[in-house]
Amino acid sequence: MKLVLKKLSLPINASFSIWKDKQPCTDEIPHFHPEYEFIHVLKGHGMLLVADKIYPFSEGDLAFLGSNLPHLWRTDPYYKHNDVEVLFTHFSEDFLGKDFFYRPAMAHILQLLRKAEKGLAIKGKTKKLLSDKFSVMIKAQPFSRILFLLDVLHSLALSTELEELSDKSHSSTHIDTILMDKIYTYLSHHFKDDINLDEIAEVAHLSTSAFCKYFKKHTQKTFSEFLNEVKIRHACKLLIETDYSVSQVCYESGFKSLTNFNRQFKTITQLTPHGYRRQHLE
Repeated sequence: MKLVLKKLSLPINASFSIWKDKQPCTDEIPHFHPEYEFIHVLKGHGMLLVADKIYPFSEGDLAFLGSNLPHLWRTDPYYKHNDVEVLFTHFSEDFLGKDFFYRPAMAHILQLLRKAEKGLAIKGKTKKLLSDKFSVMIKAQPFSRILFLLDVLHSLALSTELEELSDKSHSSTHIDTILMDKIYTYLSHHFKDDINLDEIAEVAHLSTSAFCKYFKKHTQKTFSEFLNEVKIRHACKLLIETDYSVSQVCYESGFKSLTNFNRQFKTITQLTPHGYRRQHLE
């Protein structure tokens, strides 16, 4: 399997693009493109694969990806049309002219663009600030959009609330990207089953011990921790979109024990299942 160069088209008379996608993403092959990309998840859950790392994403998450960085975002397979809403912003480094970001006043933004070669997760107050800016930007006129984007980049360049998403830039080998995608694809379709380490290690064509080390390196979590997060994301969706009892949600999400489900739910969301449902349905 090879990475795909994705050709992005700008709207007519636009310097960059900002748009919402409400279709579940089921792409199988990681891609890259010369444009920089902001991904802002407004609704839904799934997986973001960035170079050699894999992360679960959920509502509110915001990431900034550099030019030609291999990535793949995929919604969990049970989502349907209108269950998902993601805001994308794409721009090229020269969208304001070939040397614009090389001028002295833009030095901090140029440094940010270089940091984005490994992908950046935006956290804390900066995430809230930029989320508000994007919600206004998408409704603005073309000239105002340019000012908003520069303001976003300026705020991001000054922020200390950024986390690198990958250890490697786009010059890295593609093998890890493809293998992590294969592992997550299997998990997303079988998380309700009783998956054991031997089984998932076989999917990755690794010994059990080698898989554990590999998975921890690329997710910063143990396999059981990551699998529990996938299950809890599904449980959150069921709590909001169905009238299932907590017990039903527990077993529909792949847990065998209600006690363990409640414990994992509280650990991951900081809320009880009843509290989560109440908070999101008020």
